[in-house]
Amino acid sequence: MEFALVAPLLFLLLFGMIEFGWFFAQSLDVRHGAREASRILAVDGGSGASATARGQDALCQAFGRMSFADDVSGSISFPGGSGADNRGDEVTVTLTKTYDSITGFLDPVVDGIDMTSEVTSRLEQDASFGPVTNYPDSSCP
Repeated sequence: MEFALVAPLLFLLLFGMIEFGWFFAQSLDVRHGAREASRILAVDGGSGASATARGQDALCQAFGRMSFADDVSGSISFPGGSGADNRGDEVTVTLTKTYDSITGFLDPVVDGIDMTSEVTSRLEQDASFGPVTNYPDSSCP
């Protein structure tokens, strides 16, 4: 009888801790992916036939290093303008991922939460890539 009164609170607490840990792991992965992409771009590590393809390849490399790369989209921009693509200028990488619940217990509360990380770094090489907007990981090989 007493367990029936305490069980809902116990399950809420237990599943809440599990969901928080899962959310935190995915959030850290998004931040790590943005830092990785920023570093790849800073050293001009993308490859491809066009400037856009080289930027997309750099994002794909970062997505490949993420543990939770499902439903991730990324963009690359130059805060100084479209011409800011020379050594010493800044490049900004923005990654966004929709939270995936592990238990489903708190779906009404956490459904549709987006995790976003934005990292800006300075170019160490002259950039051969261009801006990329909303690039999905499903296009990555």
